Order: sequence, then structure tokens, then C-alpha cells
Amino acid sequence: MDDAKYPAFDTKPYRIVKSRSEASVPVNVAPTYYIVASDLQGFPLQQAIPLVQMSTNAQLAPRPPENQLPPLPVPRPGTPMRWYIASLLRCLGVPARLSGFNYLVETLLLLVNRPFETRLVTGEVYPVVAKQCNTTPIGVDQAIRTAVNQTWQEQNIPVYCALMGRSPAPHEPRPTSCEFLANVLMYVRIQMAECHY
Repeated sequence: MDDAKYPAFDTKPYRIVKSRSEASVPVNVAPTYYIVASDLQGFPLQQAIPLVQMSTNAQLAPRPPENQLPPLPVPRPGTPMRWYIASLLRCLGVPARLSGFNYLVETLLLLVNRPFETRLVTGEVYPVVAKQCNTTPIGVDQAIRTAVNQTWQEQNIPVYCALMGRSPAPHEPRPTSCEFLANVLMYVRIQMAECHY
């Protein structure tokens, strides 16, 4: 096999470059990037493929201030409750890649739709969720606990405290999984009552 025909593994036939910022563009506007292709499947070096369309007449979206919290979603009539709960958990910073995220969504759906008491979550709700997801109640509990721990380690404390309607303390203790569920459930029920869902 002739190695001269094939490029080395670390060489790339393209590169991403940042366009120059103009003096008229505000500092808090996201930069525009381009792919500059060098003989990549028929694209000569003179052609640049914009990743973000750049126009002088277009309104550029400003970046949100770094100290501003993301807005929490509001339930709208016609929107599936599963979608609303999942988007609320994502705003709180619960990683969607964890299985605990799906178990949190299923648990909150059960708690919203059925009159379970939140102090009976581990005894009554986790077995129902485990049966729906083909796992064990202990697995559901551990996955939810891991998701809450991961959320807390990623420093999403201010958003969680905003959900509860209080300002974050300097050393806010991590909530247990049942406390986390109870607080999110209370917020969902309040939002449902306000929006007449």
C-alpha cells in the first residue's frame, strides 16, 4: 500500500477561522465563524462556507449577561406535560445524558397526575417508575440521586434557588432527591394553577 496517496491522520482538509470584528459591532455579540476549505471535495481555497450568515443589515442577537439567570419555562395549554417537565429539568441543569433525568421526568409526571404524597416517593412512586422503565426501584433511586448530585456539582444552585423563590446562601446544602422532587413538583403545580393548565 502506497502511503504517499493518503494524508496523515492528523491533517485536516479544512480549518475554521473567525471573521474580523468591525468597530461598529458591539462587544457582546457572538462572533461569526467560517469554514475555509482547501480542496475539500471540489471547494477551492477561494470559497468560504459561512457557519453563521453574516450581514450588515441583519439584527445580531446579543449574548445574555453572565449574571442573569436563564428564564424558567412556563407551561402553555396544548404543550405536553412531559416536554414542560423535561425543559424545566434542563433549565435546572440536570444532565439529560443520565438515566436519572428520564426517571425524574417519569416520577414528576406520576406525581403531577396522581395524588401521591411526596414523603411516600421511595415506597410507592419509585416501584411504579421502575416497572415502566424495566428496572428496579433501587436503580431508580440511585439514578435520581446521581442526577441531583451531578446538578449540584455543576453549580446550578442559583437557578434552583430561584425556582424555590429565595436567594442562594453562600454554602447552600444539597437537597435530597425527595426534597428536589418536592420543590420541583411544587413549582410545576403553582405554574399549572397560574396558567390554568
